Amino acid sequence: MSKKYVKILVWMLVVSSLTFKSSSFVHNKRKTALLQGDILIGALVPLHYPPDEFVRAQTCGEIREHYGIQRVEAAFLAVDEINRNPDLLPNITLGIEIRDSCWCSSIALEQSLEFIRNAISDSDSCGGSGGLDDSRDFIRPNCKKNIVGVIGPASSEATIQVQNLLKLFNIPQVGYSATSSYLSNKNRFSDFLRVVPSDYYQAQVMVDIVHYYNWTYVSTVYTDANAKLEEPLVRRILAAQIQMLTPGQGDIRGLAAVHWRQPEQLTSALATCFHWLHTLMSENSTDALHRGALINYCGGLTKTHLMNVTYQFHNDTVSFDANGDPPGRYEILNFQRFNNGSYGYVRIGTWDNGTLEMQQGTVMFNSLNGLPPTSVCSSPCAAGTAKSFQKTGEKIKTCCWTCLECEDSKYLFNETTCSECQPYFWPNVNKTGCEEIMVEHLSWGDDQVIALVLAARVLAALGFLTTAITMAVFIHYNQTPVVKASTRELSYIIFVGMMMSYSSSLAFLAPPSTTSCIAARLLPGLSFSMIYAPLLIKTIRIARIFTGSKKFMVQKPRFMSTFVQVVITLILIFVEVVIIVAMFISEPPGTERQQVRDRVMLECNASTLSITVPLAWDFILVMMCTLYAVMTRNLPENFNEAKLIGFSMYTTCVIWLAWVSIYFGSNHKIICMSVCTSLSALVTLILLFFPKIYIIVFRPQLNIRPVTTMEVRVHIGSNKSLGEVDRNVPKKPAGSFKGVATILKAGHLLRHPIMTRLKSALHTPVSGPNAGRLHPDFASSPKAAKTRGALKQEVPERY
Repeated sequence: MSKKYVKILVWMLVVSSLTFKSSSFVHNKRKTALLQGDILIGALVPLHYPPDEFVRAQTCGEIREHYGIQRVEAAFLAVDEINRNPDLLPNITLGIEIRDSCWCSSIALEQSLEFIRNAISDSDSCGGSGGLDDSRDFIRPNCKKNIVGVIGPASSEATIQVQNLLKLFNIPQVGYSATSSYLSNKNRFSDFLRVVPSDYYQAQVMVDIVHYYNWTYVSTVYTDANAKLEEPLVRRILAAQIQMLTPGQGDIRGLAAVHWRQPEQLTSALATCFHWLHTLMSENSTDALHRGALINYCGGLTKTHLMNVTYQFHNDTVSFDANGDPPGRYEILNFQRFNNGSYGYVRIGTWDNGTLEMQQGTVMFNSLNGLPPTSVCSSPCAAGTAKSFQKTGEKIKTCCWTCLECEDSKYLFNETTCSECQPYFWPNVNKTGCEEIMVEHLSWGDDQVIALVLAARVLAALGFLTTAITMAVFIHYNQTPVVKASTRELSYIIFVGMMMSYSSSLAFLAPPSTTSCIAARLLPGLSFSMIYAPLLIKTIRIARIFTGSKKFMVQKPRFMSTFVQVVITLILIFVEVVIIVAMFISEPPGTERQQVRDRVMLECNASTLSITVPLAWDFILVMMCTLYAVMTRNLPENFNEAKLIGFSMYTTCVIWLAWVSIYFGSNHKIICMSVCTSLSALVTLILLFFPKIYIIVFRPQLNIRPVTTMEVRVHIGSNKSLGEVDRNVPKKPAGSFKGVATILKAGHLLRHPIMTRLKSALHTPVSGPNAGRLHPDFASSPKAAKTRGALKQEVPERY
């Protein structure tokens, strides 16, 4: 609907109110304060509290002494002073008509209609020269009041509604306490101006004070009358949660009431109208004021004159900008307790057009030390902590938060988000960014790890050196009976395997590279197969000898030669080589980085299968060797070879079981693997070869052929030790039966050359009368020979 049609509708309402006498008007008589004059200024003042919202009748509440009566008296006093000065408005008497708005928008709008109706009515006399009068239900004909403008009402909400009505008739409106910044919009409120600053400046004053004291969390108090209008303004101050206090009637007593000097503001509004009239009168004849209401005379001219008014009021210069707002000037008050025990407000600063001046010595804060309080909802978060803003429903309180510490692996991406670092990076000390982690090997920063690594390397080095010395001793005494009896060829393979085992330990501890990773995957399985394959062959050979027929064998058992045993050993080792090559093809060796929290370890890319599959074959060899060691556990007490192999296998099984439980549950798998390989080789060296080294080096008198053959006899046929045999057995000729029996048993246990000597000793001379016959002692009494000697088996008849 256009402004033209709205204006016609309002005119029709006013005319109808002049014709008919409504009972509602009679019931709702409003008291007015009228001071007659040639021209009148209308004023809307809240003399009473607003009506009860639960009562339909628009009956005002109790009287407002402070806001109402004081304003009325101040207005009359100002008008009297103007009229008493003939130089201000010559030949013109200024009048004022004050109506009660009751701090209610609907009542203020009703009273504004009365102003318009009185202004357009026609009457010979308007009656009365002042004082209180009842508002007429209708005005007598030929009565016309010169309403040149309206002052008020007090609240911004009522002011907006009144302005929407008055602008249809170009009646100027001057606000004395409406501060809403919404009224600065001249596209909607073209005929409005005010003598109090807009809330736009009020918000700026608050912001400056907050900044001055470095506060970040404050509370603002305003009424719900203009809640929808003022909430965006409050949000300009701080992006915070809006908490609105709703007073029961009007302002919050004792709080909002002291914001403005109410009588002075109303007086300033009257002064504005007076200076506007003074300027208008100087440019136009005074007769124009007697033609009727200015609403029919001035039109759009009034707005131009109002905007250009400038005058002095209480030592301040009053002027208006393009929005009809005066300059922003504020006094900053501090509620204090005086020496006499009373309380009141003291000016502690001023704000004038953007300039804040604070008087530090006069400020009193409610604190023990008198210093400005720390007004923050939440303290700043420490380094490495993110803000988690609090929520109230759907709204986020950006000035209230909880500090959440970022996880160890995350850095502060922004003030509210912690983000993970990319692989191989770790947050810096302040968690403001990520730094690349230095690649290390075996966690050299850990003292415990350093000690373990050094111990593993020392163990491997000592084992390698000891094995090399033992092998050198065997090579030096290669032709002695002890070395020959231990099957030299297989022993040398075992020595090489042990040295490779120590070398693999050093390969595990070396800085990872392609070469070291190849060695770490090749040497353990290969070295174990070179140790346990010969031991298995040795154990099988001993088991075959002692579990054979109870009679003397007619021919040598098959596959008992040294060559065949070496070949079988190499075949078993070759199986291990094939398994390792297959794993190399399946998983080519190389290096990779493994991140464990804030450490990056450079390791070989060896999976669990690449480690366990080659060792599975070695485990089979160990189990078979241990089985045969158990089978030969009941050999004669001094047959050391089988017993020592058994001890070595039992200890190896314990080491491997411990390795399995530790390796898969430890973070130091490399060290665990290194120690295990070294211990496995060292156990074999100590339990199997050190007794032989002891005889070779420290008991050389036992490392000769007669002693070894006698020892073999004692091992097989007696429970006596070698010393007891030397003391108790009398010396007999070499051709006697005792000597023959000794050679017989040595030949039974040793190799083919011994068996040849045995045959030559048992048979009679090739020539002579006893050719082809057995020895007389053996032929005459085999059982006696059996009891006198150590023969446990009967000699075949052909012998």
